[in-house]
Amino acid sequence: MLRGIEHTAVENGYQVILGDTENDIEREKEYIDLLYKKQADGALLLTARMNRESLEKLSNQFPIVLACEYVDGLDIPTVSIDNVSSARKVTEHLIKLGHRRIAHITGPMNIILSRDRLGASSRQ
Repeated sequence: MLRGIEHTAVENGYQVILGDTENDIEREKEYIDLLYKKQADGALLLTARMNRESLEKLSNQFPIVLACEYVDGLDIPTVSIDNVSSARKVTEHLIKLGHRRIAHITGPMNIILSRDRLGASSRQ
């Protein structure tokens, strides 16, 4: 995914600054400060850990794209996998193979992707 982001950016005359914040909100703020200090033009965020108000404020001031995760009802361009459909398809596949005792190990429930996957797989 990162390779594709960088490739597309370079093709369009942009450079990519990559930073792994390891889900540390303080480190996320340091990267966001690059926008405010005019050291970056925009941001592609592969996490939606920032609170809704901060994301909305940021997207009103700078070009922002969310990748992987999204925030329900927030009008920010987003690129993500259809986790609901994917979880449903994998569950259906396992059922067709004859499996009846199917476990689902979810990620943290404060992340919308985990809730999407759990919701879709539990409706089977």
